[in-house]
Amino acid sequence: MGNDTAALIPALIRATCQSALSDLRCLLHQATFDVNSPVNRQQDRLIHFAGRAQILTVLEVLVEEFHADVNVSNIFGRRPIHETIECKQCVEYLLSKGADPNGFKHGTWVPAMIATNKNLLPVLKVLYDYGALLTPQNKDGWNVLHVAAQKCAVPCAQFIVEKAPHLVFVQSRNGRTPAHMAAAAPCVEVLEMLFEVGRSQVDSLGESELLQLTQIRDAEGLTIFHLACISGSLSCVDICLKRYQSDARATSKAGMQAVHFAAQTNRLNILQYLFDIFMCERTSEVDSPDNVKHLVRQDFQSPETLDGFTPLHFAAREGHIDVIRWLIDVAGVSKDVEDAHGRRAVDIARDWKRSDVVELLSPC
Repeated sequence: MGNDTAALIPALIRATCQSALSDLRCLLHQATFDVNSPVNRQQDRLIHFAGRAQILTVLEVLVEEFHADVNVSNIFGRRPIHETIECKQCVEYLLSKGADPNGFKHGTWVPAMIATNKNLLPVLKVLYDYGALLTPQNKDGWNVLHVAAQKCAVPCAQFIVEKAPHLVFVQSRNGRTPAHMAAAAPCVEVLEMLFEVGRSQVDSLGESELLQLTQIRDAEGLTIFHLACISGSLSCVDICLKRYQSDARATSKAGMQAVHFAAQTNRLNILQYLFDIFMCERTSEVDSPDNVKHLVRQDFQSPETLDGFTPLHFAAREGHIDVIRWLIDVAGVSKDVEDAHGRRAVDIARDWKRSDVVELLSPC
């Protein structure tokens, strides 16, 4: 690129972004400048700037009069359609001119994922009408339904499951289904929707597949129920347990149960919910109130398998005073239970310099 042409680039960018069509045409005609040549270190072309500015008339001039490439990428793999995703008319125009509806930006997200991430249902529908697939997975193994679940994009999720209901069972590289993402968000509307779609798939996939949806574990052994507990959403937890019979005592690969996760993440509301559930269960199993209390205490005093931490150990390490008080006063756990290395909760608190916890747990 010659010095004279290079000197025109700031003016070309300015005319593009400001929709100064007369100036843009004049500059492009007078310069020996290829409209598909990069204009900065990021390898952007003028059509990238037009896409970001969401100016349909400029896109039309660049494409129809100067033959701008609608599928050109910058160094980040972003194409014009990625840049203009929030403008339905611009997206539709680029697609009509041959833009790839399934183009990845550096192996990460396709346009449908970006539209869903912004909860742009009209744009998602346009992409789908022009051949966008809902099945591609990015380098993390996410598909468009994973994105909808994480972002709680309810309208987009509804559209996706109508077109591709089988996506509810697809796992990412770390083993998470869209339902895992919804529980972690948390997004009760999408979670309930995914469970319902899973139920509707019984005839085509078989009952075992439906049962597996609530029991699928990610790479660390976490179930959808575990993530609902970590998120602190009582609604998500209630749906998992009461409507879809999740296992309240399911363990992760480290042997952690919901009670451990709730204590670790300061979810006092979840602990109280589980306490009520366990009390009902144990009452139906034994007659003596003392035996009920003993069994429930054991539920909240069980060790995980990695270091033998109980919920009290986790709460002490994280400094969750209210959880510690609740575990002792309501669940009735002992302050003297030791982990696999002979450490009590107060010892863990001392190691982590939790002075307020040490004071609470120290003998009077």
